[in-house]
Amino acid sequence: MEKEKDNSKNLTLLALTTTSVGLISFALSKYMVNYAINRKQPNSLTKSRSSHHKPTLKRKFYTEMAVKSKQLAELPHRIVRITSHNGTILTGHYFVKENAKRTIIAMHGWRSNWNRDFGFVGKFLLEQDNNVLFIEQQGQNNSEGDYIGLGLIERFDCLDWVRWINKHTSKDMPIYLYGISMGATTVLMATGLYLPNNVKGVIADCGYTSADKISQYVVHHKMHMIYGLKKIWSEYIFKHRIHFKMNSFSTLEAMKQCKIPVLFIHGEDDNFVPVQMTYQNYKKCIAPKQMLIVAKAGHAMSYFVNPYEYEKYLTNFWNKYDKQ
Repeated sequence: MEKEKDNSKNLTLLALTTTSVGLISFALSKYMVNYAINRKQPNSLTKSRSSHHKPTLKRKFYTEMAVKSKQLAELPHRIVRITSHNGTILTGHYFVKENAKRTIIAMHGWRSNWNRDFGFVGKFLLEQDNNVLFIEQQGQNNSEGDYIGLGLIERFDCLDWVRWINKHTSKDMPIYLYGISMGATTVLMATGLYLPNNVKGVIADCGYTSADKISQYVVHHKMHMIYGLKKIWSEYIFKHRIHFKMNSFSTLEAMKQCKIPVLFIHGEDDNFVPVQMTYQNYKKCIAPKQMLIVAKAGHAMSYFVNPYEYEKYLTNFWNKYDKQ
């Protein structure tokens, strides 16, 4: 009898423990997904832009970036809005160049904005023979949307913006899709769609391989938690909110069918999106491809660290594929 009571107690304790672990895991998973894709992120995980404790190079980068992004935003340009494939109103910042040879559609990264991510390279882009359309990504800033899709939703926005450009310029005008961080993944994934023939190339600066893999990397290396059971809950919540599984599509899959030339760029010292992810994307890409790895550059810092090489690669890429 006593033995049966002990077994009953043990089973009850095990059930309570299992339930508690499950509830905690679900709560942490929900918190992580909120952090990753909700328009408004949890307060305790708000990304700090403070450069006070950063190494000297990064401190200089963040200090100068604040100035550059402000300067870019204040330049005269046209604010445009479109209705995307899913009914979301998206905002763009359109800089028109007289006698432009090409149009650049530029997509910023995760929880960032157009003038911040392109603050350094923006001046160079606008000094060339380019029309430049800087996009505000869905679920961020002045574009509508409740969630950030980590590229899975936003890849379709690329096609919407290409169509808008083709309505407002000649369809013979070369178009290049250019993205930084999540924006890079966005434009790489967009190559898996049926893009118009005048989309001549893609420039992907520090993109990741998939929503699933970057989530796993951030949980392990930034949040210092084990993915484990949280992966199952996270995928469930993610799919419920954006109607895509985390692993429903990836840049690796897009690269296997890509027909558009790609210029891959990544900082060697990137500790947010590991440079190995660009090596993986590059290896899978079946289209004409080039790669620039910038020594000593952290995340999205490649232009800042080596503007000369960066500009040379961009210029050569445009000149090579404008007429093809």
